[in-house]
Amino acid sequence: PGDRVALLVDDDELRIVVPPSTRIDEVLQNLEMIEGLSSKYRDLEVRLKDLREDAESCRDAPDIHKCARQSATTFLFETSRETKTSLDHLESLVLSLGAIPERKILFYVSEGIITNPGDVAAAAVEYAIGQHGYQLSRMRDSLSRDFSHRLDRIYQIATDNRVGFYPVNGFRKMYDELFAPERRHDYGPENPAQARRDEFETSWNQVRKLHDNLASATGGVALFKKDPAGLLDDMVRSSNGVYTVSYYPSNRSIKRRKIRLKIDRPKVKVHYKAKYKPAAVNSTRLGGELTVDTNKYEPATGLLTAHLSVAANRLAIAPDSNPPVSVASMYFSILDSKGRLITDLFEIIVLPRTDGETAGQKRFERPFAVRVPPGEYALRVEIRDSHGPVYGSYSSTFSIGGVAAPDGGRNEGGP
Repeated sequence: PGDRVALLVDDDELRIVVPPSTRIDEVLQNLEMIEGLSSKYRDLEVRLKDLREDAESCRDAPDIHKCARQSATTFLFETSRETKTSLDHLESLVLSLGAIPERKILFYVSEGIITNPGDVAAAAVEYAIGQHGYQLSRMRDSLSRDFSHRLDRIYQIATDNRVGFYPVNGFRKMYDELFAPERRHDYGPENPAQARRDEFETSWNQVRKLHDNLASATGGVALFKKDPAGLLDDMVRSSNGVYTVSYYPSNRSIKRRKIRLKIDRPKVKVHYKAKYKPAAVNSTRLGGELTVDTNKYEPATGLLTAHLSVAANRLAIAPDSNPPVSVASMYFSILDSKGRLITDLFEIIVLPRTDGETAGQKRFERPFAVRVPPGEYALRVEIRDSHGPVYGSYSSTFSIGGVAAPDGGRNEGGP
């Protein structure tokens, strides 16, 4: 109760279907028709069908290697592009969520990302034309497209920003209907080892491994169901009572470090990732200031104005944006003198940019208007760049209605 939930769809671009709100009924209504939210579900189905048919056409080709590479070209191109785009979007989303304090739960409803489409293409060739007449290793090398190295960075960003992945995959039914064992024919049944490595099993195993790793590396839970009905209830129960612990060494060293974790509570499961490949990125603080104008407080309405000004030229320009823009997330909160939350806001900001900007030319100006009774308050604003390691943290304590503020109302935070 009271948790804010948003619904986003990754369909070549991140689309916000339901913005952050407590309207859980609207989220549930949209989730009733998951397939209708994105075309990727049917796109993958068509690509897998075409891949098998194209590979089967190479059985009697004079040059099997050449034919197989050509038959896999479209699948490799489209799936690789989608994989790269989806990983970029996942990274941007996790970076954006970092502006929200405390732990965030990310229910990731997806048929999965094919992290190695070349392996799926090679499996399709092996299944369709058998394992004779060409070199398997040569075929796999020529079709290799592996994006799994990108995942370590996403795991690290998710841990830094306290984001837990809860993947939900209900599309095993689609795979089974496409490539059910009883419908296999020709080369498949005669070679059990090959049948186990057909393109269905290869893609499914990649998806299953990806979702399991997303969950275990970030303290979440992965759910696999043929029928996704009731999936949100299952995942909400799974997300109760989850805690994240991370360790950062103060200096780089090739020495191994052992961490011992003791938990004095029954029926607790511990998931851990032994190590991460650290992202070679240094975070940059975003300059700016946050001011509160207590002189313009209106007792009759309770309205108070505040203003944030930051140097937006430090934000990264979003890849492939035309015209160029920067994307950042902002979290705004007001606490009373006892630390209780009065109001908060999370939003995604899109800032127009130009290639010719120089330092100091571009600033982001954000006014706020809030309604509060007389008293002491703490205002805080967090900003995270969605495409780079830039962040800003600003705070100010103030009082209205004749109550003295601890710092006289000055701005504490700045950059």
